[in-house]
Amino acid sequence: MGLLIWLMGFSLSGTMQAAGRPWTGPVDTLPVVFSIGQYSDEAEKLNLSHISLMEVCNDEVLLAYDKWLHMLAELNDEAADFGLDLKGTKFWFSVYWHHTGRIKHFAYYPKPGSKPIDYKVFEDLLSHFIDSYTLPVSSPEDFYNYGSAAFPIPSYRKPVARQN
Repeated sequence: MGLLIWLMGFSLSGTMQAAGRPWTGPVDTLPVVFSIGQYSDEAEKLNLSHISLMEVCNDEVLLAYDKWLHMLAELNDEAADFGLDLKGTKFWFSVYWHHTGRIKHFAYYPKPGSKPIDYKVFEDLLSHFIDSYTLPVSSPEDFYNYGSAAFPIPSYRKPVARQN
């Protein structure tokens, strides 16, 4: 059931964004890591200037979901190496990538019922993760995805996000 809800939201994010694609606003001034809601107007403009991960994956839901899980599994592993236990945490994430698959911005918001953690340390983790991670994807344009995560991401299910 959770996967179905995520897939519906996932496919809607690309549909809603497509109507606003003509945005040609100024260069974004968002910080690399921030809390969702902290820069709502700027983030919305960024959404309008990016295509969705679904579009990058040619509307193949399972491929886009595999890429999303790949990133989450890598973040989960990086957190363990960083000394931060994410087990029991739940988040909404909004991630913006360069066309190369490098992350430009990573926004987060803890979901209700999430295990409390030190969010300054979490932001440090995200900054470190952004410096080291590249999503295996090729895209003609910068892109984004908005989705949720509940940790841990089982490593035995670690997806093999193939290059599209």
